[in-house]
Amino acid sequence: MRKIWAKIVINNISLNQVNKALTDNDIRINIIDDIDIDISERKNLRIDLYWKLLIEYHWFYNYFQRMIA
Repeated sequence: MRKIWAKIVINNISLNQVNKALTDNDIRINIIDDIDIDISERKNLRIDLYWKLLIEYHWFYNYFQRMIA
């Protein structure tokens, strides 16, 4: 989860976009394509339950914004 959130922040993807991607598959696919992650991680992110888990760890977004900035 941490690695994915770090990649999301590095690629300037907003938390709002990540939340919208829960119900909008096109946004989710765009996010997955924009971040540099392994094939297995890409497959996991296509699963709704895994995406919900990612959102549960949304506090990593602010953490990485502070760490990377």
